[in-house]
Order: sequence, then structure tokens, then C-alpha cells
Amino acid sequence: MCGSINAHARCINAIDCNEQGLLASVSDDCYVRIWKLSGDAENLQISHECNHHIENSQLVGIKFLNLSRSDLAVSAYDSSEVTIFRAI
Repeated sequence: MCGSINAHARCINAIDCNEQGLLASVSDDCYVRIWKLSGDAENLQISHECNHHIENSQLVGIKFLNLSRSDLAVSAYDSSEVTIFRAI
């Protein structure tokens, strides 16, 4: 194991990463969280970049829309909407 993150208060439902070293996650705690991974397997550094709370939403999906950019699509259970975010 190269590293670990105490990322969310509840179950993590989806993660995705891009070529810039950003890792995005969504959880039952209603948060979208973005992390920056840097270094290598011997010296992995993980820093919290930002988060966004989506009230009363069980977040179930997250996807970087372009591997080299920071646009994210987020989906929630029992919702017909996809929310688009720009991470950084």
C-alpha cells in the first residue's frame, strides 16, 4: 500500500482520478472531495484540495470529463440531474 486517506464520514460510493494527479470521491456523507496526489510510490503525498457539500443527496457517481482537465460530473441516487463542477 502506498498511502491511505480518511476521506469521508460515511461510505465512499465512487472515485476517479485524472492525469494531473487529482483524485475525486463522493460519499453517502453528501460530500464531493478532491485530493492531490504527488510524489511516487516510495514517497506518496496526499493533500486535500477542496470539497463541496450537496445537501440531502446520496452521491453515487463521479467522473472526470477529460483526463487532462478538472471538470467533474457528479450523480446522485434518485436524481435525474448530473451536476458539473470545475475542481480547480
